[in-house]
Amino acid sequence: MMPVQSRPHDLVVPGEDQSVASLLSKLSKDTTQLIMQQTALARVELEAKLAEAKQGAIALATSTVLALSGLFVLLLAAGYGLGEVLPLWAAFLIVGCSVVAIGAGLAFAGKRKLDPERLNPVETRAMLQSNKEFIKEQF
Repeated sequence: MMPVQSRPHDLVVPGEDQSVASLLSKLSKDTTQLIMQQTALARVELEAKLAEAKQGAIALATSTVLALSGLFVLLLAAGYGLGEVLPLWAAFLIVGCSVVAIGAGLAFAGKRKLDPERLNPVETRAMLQSNKEFIKEQF
């Protein structure tokens, strides 16, 4: 993190010997310096957050692979277990069709939630329109 530099000798104390132009110049320099420092701080914070997000994504990907491997083993066990009372081909057919049906149901539910009409920020849009009309009325 970039340290904020404080220079007490640069502090301006308005007095009779300073012109308005020099005060405005100093204000401009200070504003520019402040913006540069805030930009540097934002960059450092974003880099730290990006590194944290990267670690989270790696952990999520690893856990997904492990969970899918475990699910595969459980499905095999279910197929062989059901194969004790049914022919093996029928047992695996039942397990496979069940998994496909569950996956299709989840896919349709997810697709419905991602419908662009459902993602439309209706309240925010109405508020912005209201603000726009209010500003037009004021001018």
